[in-house]
Amino acid sequence: MKKRLILGVTGLIGSGKDMFCDYIEKKYGFLHLSTGYLAREECVKIFKLPLGRQNEIWVGKKRISEDNAYWPKLLIKRIKEEDTERVVHNGVRQIYDYQVLKDHFGEDYKLILIDTDTQIRFKRLNSRGREKDPETFEEFQSQNEKEEEVFHTKKDVFSKVDYKITNNFNNLEDFHKEIDNLMERIK
Repeated sequence: MKKRLILGVTGLIGSGKDMFCDYIEKKYGFLHLSTGYLAREECVKIFKLPLGRQNEIWVGKKRISEDNAYWPKLLIKRIKEEDTERVVHNGVRQIYDYQVLKDHFGEDYKLILIDTDTQIRFKRLNSRGREKDPETFEEFQSQNEKEEEVFHTKKDVFSKVDYKITNNFNNLEDFHKEIDNLMERIK
């Protein structure tokens, strides 16, 4: 049996976190859990709100105001329910996310930063076609600033990373090779 490995993934919007997690799930058989998915699920099922970035941020803030560790506690619960040893988690945004998961899983928990140039992130965001994504570079920059004000990701979380991948690639094949190299180092 493989040893337990919980990979937390952080990075700014449009950096390639979802692509990273999807690849880890498909190639390496990890369960893929996403804080964003959980927030979207709560928007619709619990709060009866339409999907959209602002509503997701509102739900995130609301849950955090109730309990700073709400999202990581929910993730731990889901991991236990799934009864799996290999998980990739997209959405480590604030220090509580990191600390609760690190305290719970110890050395089995590794934090990975997907770092991508700002202009590349904006272009990717425009091409993915999600409703309510910013349309102009100015809106994109404003969204980045608002998210940093709420989550303090760059300030608090990025300093905790165990591994970093720079994802300025023009194609998925090169990104996948970089992920494979990372997985060899983590083993």
